[in-house]
Amino acid sequence: MFFEKEVRGLNRGRLEYTARAVLFTAISLTVLFIWSNSAATPVKSAASSDRVAQIIRDILPPGRVENFLVTYIRKIAHFTEYSLLAIETSLLILFIHRGTRLLRFLLSLTFGLCVAFCDEGIQALTGRGNSMLDVAIDAGGYFLFSFIVVTASALISMIVRRKNA
Repeated sequence: MFFEKEVRGLNRGRLEYTARAVLFTAISLTVLFIWSNSAATPVKSAASSDRVAQIIRDILPPGRVENFLVTYIRKIAHFTEYSLLAIETSLLILFIHRGTRLLRFLLSLTFGLCVAFCDEGIQALTGRGNSMLDVAIDAGGYFLFSFIVVTASALISMIVRRKNA
């Protein structure tokens, strides 16, 4: 009850400002994490993948699932990193941009694709090589989770409108 009054009252602006600041910081840290991994040398990158693979081996019983995860650890990592980035970016754009949901979705996708192409450029510069498959995996994770956020936003808006009608 008290919190609801705070949100509706004078502190709503402060709450939105804080949410924007937190999301901007989270986006910055996520992009920094993605790009710092791409800037790693091939040896360091392989060592990081091996550490994660060992954690998976320690947690899961030996079998097809464990073998699949270990084999595709880098691809799964790409998808996961860009999924997180999509959630953060889509939420921030929902807070700062008052355009249509489609426009916000397209803005978010543009940002995600720019980050993905820069990521592959960084990998090419470090001698690890770049891959359009990696860009497609990045874009797939980003697209899916951007779509989920925008769809959830539309559903929440529809529920709120019906409740207030």
